[in-house]
Amino acid sequence: MATEAYAFKCSRVAPDSGPSLVWMERSIPWFAEDDVFNLLGDRALGEAEVFGSFSAWEDVECSDMTLPFQGTAPSLVAEYKDGQLNRNVLVVLRTGWEYDSGAIAVTTSAYDTRSGRVVDADIEINDEHFDFARVDETCRDGAGTMDLRNTLTHEVGHVVGLEHPPNTTRYENTTMFASAPPCETKKRSLETDDRDGICFIYPAGGPTAQCFPPEGPSFVIVDSDEGYGGCSHAGRPGRAGAPLATILLIGGFLFALTRRE
Repeated sequence: MATEAYAFKCSRVAPDSGPSLVWMERSIPWFAEDDVFNLLGDRALGEAEVFGSFSAWEDVECSDMTLPFQGTAPSLVAEYKDGQLNRNVLVVLRTGWEYDSGAIAVTTSAYDTRSGRVVDADIEINDEHFDFARVDETCRDGAGTMDLRNTLTHEVGHVVGLEHPPNTTRYENTTMFASAPPCETKKRSLETDDRDGICFIYPAGGPTAQCFPPEGPSFVIVDSDEGYGGCSHAGRPGRAGAPLATILLIGGFLFALTRRE
């Protein structure tokens, strides 16, 4: 079967090798820390912006992936523990941000290093170094204000298995582009590359696909750059675990949306 070339980029178990990350389920349930919905000072507005970022990916007609909200819970932490009940969580850090201060938010995925099967994905929002709002025409670039929906729509793309495209002007309008300046809103909605990505992996009525299956590459690399376009990688060391029916080697990957001046 002939390989196909696509402009979107799938996350892989290693930066440029191994199978791509994929959920075997077509439903990715998630929980949120209650404080997330109060980030904008108006809970109703906060809920609309957060839920809108997940809906952007659910509403793509050629895919049937769903991201059902399971409610709020106290003391949620972005982590994966072998052999224990793990939740996909969305949390906000007002202090104690341990990543690069220029990272607006990060998504960390835990997965089987042999198959690419994702078993957990968590989003952390950097409220220690950034201010979040529902950005409008009054937003001033110099103030460092970030649009909440713009940020989270990008991060949800990482949850479903998409990576940053090359850091070139050709891709700068896509939702999955690695950086965002203050006041940016264009990542709120998906572009063709983003929609093509989720529809290839999770096609409506069709089998789940991997850009790079465990047995070898199936994609043609159509564009690349040196480095990762602002993406920070912080792999968890591989370790034995048993969250599924078989023993897995679990790896971790961290994806960051960074500020662009």
